[in-house]
Amino acid sequence: MFTLLIKSTAIFLSWTTFIFSITVPLVGQQTVGQAQVNNAMISQTAEGSGKLVVAIIDLEGRGISSLEAQTLTDRMRSELVSTGAVTIVERGQMAEILDEQGFQQTGCVSSECAVEVGKLLGVSQMATGSIGKIGSSYTIDVRMFAVEDGAIVRSVNRTYSGPIDGLITEIEMISWRLIDIAPPPGRFPGMAQEEASEPVAQAPATTG
Repeated sequence: MFTLLIKSTAIFLSWTTFIFSITVPLVGQQTVGQAQVNNAMISQTAEGSGKLVVAIIDLEGRGISSLEAQTLTDRMRSELVSTGAVTIVERGQMAEILDEQGFQQTGCVSSECAVEVGKLLGVSQMATGSIGKIGSSYTIDVRMFAVEDGAIVRSVNRTYSGPIDGLITEIEMISWRLIDIAPPPGRFPGMAQEEASEPVAQAPATTG
């Protein structure tokens, strides 16, 4: 009986030592670790697909509501994904990483801010821009920046007159132009007509 009691006590002490030897990470360590995991996932996605990884900061609304600007930004994300040429960081994943790093995305409209966000996210390029309303017309300005050096890779500007829901099609067309890829034939009839009406530079005449 005494021997059994000693064995039971020894087993209890062993389990107690094991339990208290487990290291519990601090909240800060968990935050940094999760941010590193998320960045690693983005990098692995880029390497696995071979596509350019792009993140988009919500378009700034000037004369339209922030909700409308966010909705149009989401449409741009979806359209860029549909091109098959780029990998887009989703809004939720982007917000999670930035929150973990203590970065406030609100008011981030400058190229310097976009580049800083891109470095935190570990992406190749960042897109940002604005949608403004002047009278009954809307102006759309979107720019793509290289995160490495902050250079503008491509800039697309559009002016649209009509109901606000027509901005959806405008944003979709801008998405294709932003990565310099022609959309499928018939996808945007208006876009094809615009390109057909653009003047073509004539080669200088040669004299013999």
